Amino acid sequence: MNELDEIYDQIKKEGINIDPDIDYETLAGSTFEFKDGNKIYHLEYTVSLTDDQKRIFDFKFKLMNNPKMPKRINFKTDQQFQIALKKSQIGITGTGNAKKIFDKVISVTVKIVYEKKPEYINFQADEENRQKLYKFLIKDVIKKIDGYKLINVNPLNNDKVVDGDFWLEKI
Repeated sequence: MNELDEIYDQIKKEGINIDPDIDYETLAGSTFEFKDGNKIYHLEYTVSLTDDQKRIFDFKFKLMNNPKMPKRINFKTDQQFQIALKKSQIGITGTGNAKKIFDKVISVTVKIVYEKKPEYINFQADEENRQKLYKFLIKDVIKKIDGYKLINVNPLNNDKVVDGDFWLEKI
């Protein structure tokens, strides 16, 4: 059993249906696509650097083909449509089993963090429901990967972290 398999075993003990063999495709380097039935999800991360050149991975995931996606003809301007389109891709989309999808997001995230070993990790959640999921992810999952700890200061600007913004620092 290798180190990553041991991490997955530890995470499974937390009650997460993590899949070390999750089927996903890498798109454009830092975007990963996985499917759940006919729904397509993207998990992507952006990399930025602190002043002392430490890497920050900022993770986001979204539903790409929401069946409840708005139609362009229902909006007066393209800007209104684009805003509605973004809202239909992120947050609580109401299109399926959130726990099952989050398990898949965790499965891919664990692989990325394990392989890339960023110095900082950031997750942002707008909805209170999503904040609870991210807090669980951080508290019970990510800290098992090479040791990360939750921090209360944004390393980019040294501001105190606000609700819905989760920062982890590699120990």
